Amino acid sequence: MSAKFRVAESPVYDGKWAVVENSTDCPAIVEGTPLDCLTVQEARDLVDLMNNRDIRAHEP
Repeated sequence: MSAKFRVAESPVYDGKWAVVENSTDCPAIVEGTPLDCLTVQEARDLVDLMNNRDIRAHEP
């Protein structure tokens, strides 16, 4: 299974980072909030958390 989310440079905020959903190539949205305008460490942590959760959700 490939990762659902990745870290990418923010499409809006210079020098900031986003959690991007690979299927849409857009920042992921959680409870109505786009995961954008993050530090690189925040984005990495969220991507790890979200990908691990997605993998566990699809385990038999």
